[in-house]
Amino acid sequence: MSDNKYLKLGAFFDGRPGHEKQTVGIVTSLQQKISIELVTINVSRKIAPLQVLDVVRYYAAPSREKYPDLADCNLLIGTGTHTHLPMLDVKKVHGLPVVTCMSPASYLQNRFDLIFSPQHDRPEKAANIVETVGPPNPNSDTGRHEDDRVLLLCGGSDPKSHSWNSDEIVACFEKLVQHGPSRKYILSSSPRTPVETVLQLISLADQYDNIDFHDFANTPRGWVEKQYGRCAQVWVTADSISMVYEALSSGCRVGIVPVRWRRHDSKFSRSVQYLMKTGRVVNVEDYLHSNHTWRSHEALNEAGRCADEILKRFL
Repeated sequence: MSDNKYLKLGAFFDGRPGHEKQTVGIVTSLQQKISIELVTINVSRKIAPLQVLDVVRYYAAPSREKYPDLADCNLLIGTGTHTHLPMLDVKKVHGLPVVTCMSPASYLQNRFDLIFSPQHDRPEKAANIVETVGPPNPNSDTGRHEDDRVLLLCGGSDPKSHSWNSDEIVACFEKLVQHGPSRKYILSSSPRTPVETVLQLISLADQYDNIDFHDFANTPRGWVEKQYGRCAQVWVTADSISMVYEALSSGCRVGIVPVRWRRHDSKFSRSVQYLMKTGRVVNVEDYLHSNHTWRSHEALNEAGRCADEILKRFL
């Protein structure tokens, strides 16, 4: 770290873990490169009518000082719709550059100085848009993976994106265990996992001595990140795309347990297809029936790449 490089950074958080991980990943990478003074702002999530009202106020009302602690910041960063207008309000008052992850609403897009948008969102080409391979996150390769340790991550239902079949998902996990009977399997649910699936996962773990089941509700903060650091293989249901990219950033060999997409051209489906095409992930059926293995890749480090882009543009 060079002592003559310094950045005072205002980071906006909306309380959604997936959004906050993206911001934290970039901030952490910046802290590894330069001196950072961090000011954090927690914003509330609003219902749609109030969001519309905020948009009207943003365009029509005069500038107002809301966050005086941010006046001497060099840069603002945040992820998620609910962070956008609060950051842009500060920019309106103080003229600070604003960075966000994920594409904002089209009518706000040109108001951001830098947007990091994952390729599965099919971002348009623009000077203020940088395409990323999935969302940035704080994970990194520790180099301490244990070859005989496998992490199995179960997502869950989301009527908008896919149909969920507990029997099919649990059967895939069992096939993986039977395919590598000498390995240790760490099996975990997620906030979206239906109760019936959780019960089947518990039953599966009871049948095999080499499976440890962990209900997400009983795991401490940072638990899954520790598992990424230890497990050489990670198998994730395709709907949990953020976990796929977290595991890839941790240097794990990542496999996909498929779900039935409602739209085969959805952004999550496109993301999985892209990762398979580039050989970063393996489909479970290919792995089980043709001994398909992973191509050699360095761990993803999109947070580091985003941090470098910020420094290049704004330091």
